[in-house]
Amino acid sequence: MEEERVPCKVCSCMLDKTGYGTSQWKKKKAQVPTCKHCLENPGWLESGDKHPLLSLAAPAATTVVVEKLEDLKVTEAAPEVEEVQESEVPKYTKRILKKGDKENFPLRKQVVKVNYTGTLEGGKVFDSSFSEKKKTHVPFTFKVGIGKVIKGWDEAILTMSVGEKCEIVIEPVWAYGKKGAMPHIPPNATLTFEVELVGILG
Repeated sequence: MEEERVPCKVCSCMLDKTGYGTSQWKKKKAQVPTCKHCLENPGWLESGDKHPLLSLAAPAATTVVVEKLEDLKVTEAAPEVEEVQESEVPKYTKRILKKGDKENFPLRKQVVKVNYTGTLEGGKVFDSSFSEKKKTHVPFTFKVGIGKVIKGWDEAILTMSVGEKCEIVIEPVWAYGKKGAMPHIPPNATLTFEVELVGILG
């Protein structure tokens, strides 16, 4: 049986209990844990050093094409997909574009505020919090980790700290699955989001 792995809240590495130690591993039900390397070497990420346990390669950058959107929102319910076991490897990859404060991470059921833009594999924008009328982002607010949005969002945002901006590439099973969300999202679509965690409202 494959050992359970969870992402570190600092470096986002998918590690098992050995990479965290007993005390941090026990915290994973209530909050995102911090791996041994990040605890013992604060500031290593800013120094540019390579994480010795890093096993996931960062995805290539995606060109974002900006266009006006009025219809689809990520609040629309995603179609039912097969239940995902807790020990399953996450169906998304994450690339940090701007570091957050590394102190304030959301917990499940907390209300978060985010800016975002979502694109399809060809780079076409299908949804965004950017308001063409106001010429700025209007942050989207929701309770994280309880199924109010697609699973890829729920799980990835739990690994972000306030102020962090990242690119999240979500596989279909943790997005809109085999049915998609027509006419904007086709079946079996891999989605790319640029997301910024603006704040945690409690």
